[in-house]
Amino acid sequence: MSPTQKKLLEYCYYLLGRCRYTTMEIHRKIKRKNTAYIEPATTDQLKEIIDYLLQKNYLNDQEYISLYLEGPAQRKSLGPNRIKAELSRKGLQFDLVKQQLTLNNYQEILHAENFLAKKYPQQNFQTLDQKTRSKIFRQLYSRGFTTSTISQLLNYIER
Repeated sequence: MSPTQKKLLEYCYYLLGRCRYTTMEIHRKIKRKNTAYIEPATTDQLKEIIDYLLQKNYLNDQEYISLYLEGPAQRKSLGPNRIKAELSRKGLQFDLVKQQLTLNNYQEILHAENFLAKKYPQQNFQTLDQKTRSKIFRQLYSRGFTTSTISQLLNYIER
């Protein structure tokens, strides 16, 4: 292992010691850091570092998705579309995210109800006017919930 690789590996340890990252995020960070060195590592050497971290299980994209679903996604009451968009921004594959959503038994309707309960704690939903209904629809849609789930929820709470 070259001295540059050792420095980049130490940098990865430093980053992973602070918070969790996806494989793509770490790759971007070490690629950016690599340009600062006098003798930069080659792309094959960067791949070796990533492979080493994957082998030692310091990087695990499936675990990252599971922790994201249990943490930020649940706290923010995000829908599946927003979760997929945010995780794809972090470099995760769409199929992997979709698979983890089904494995973790993600219940979209339950998260939408929780969001409404937090946002409107004193609201009487039996008498929704069109303006309030469309406002709730937009809020849920911007959170990443599907239109079918939103319609189903609004029809359910108006009864």
